[in-house]
Amino acid sequence: RRLFDGFDLQQLTVEELALRHYLGAGGLTCGMHCEGSLPRDLFGLLLFDELFDTSVDGAFTSAFQDAPLDLGTEAFYASRRTALDQRL
Repeated sequence: RRLFDGFDLQQLTVEELALRHYLGAGGLTCGMHCEGSLPRDLFGLLLFDELFDTSVDGAFTSAFQDAPLDLGTEAFYASRRTALDQRL
C-alpha cells in the first residue's frame, strides 16, 4: 500500500488522509472508509426479495450462489421490472 505524509507527518493511507482532511477542515464530525459497501449493502437489504427471486429463469443454478447470474447485466431489471417498479 502506498503511504502519504499526513499533516502531522504520520504515514497515512490515502483513505486515512482524506478522512482527516474532511474531519478537520471540512467541518464533519464523523466518517468512514467503506469502499462503496454502504450503497451495495443497502441495495441488498432493501431489495432482498427482488434480488433473490428464484422464480426468474436461469438466475440461480446452484443453492450455493451468493447472487443471481444476471446481476450487473441489462437482463436483471428486465426480468424483475414489475417487482422493482412496485418496490421503488
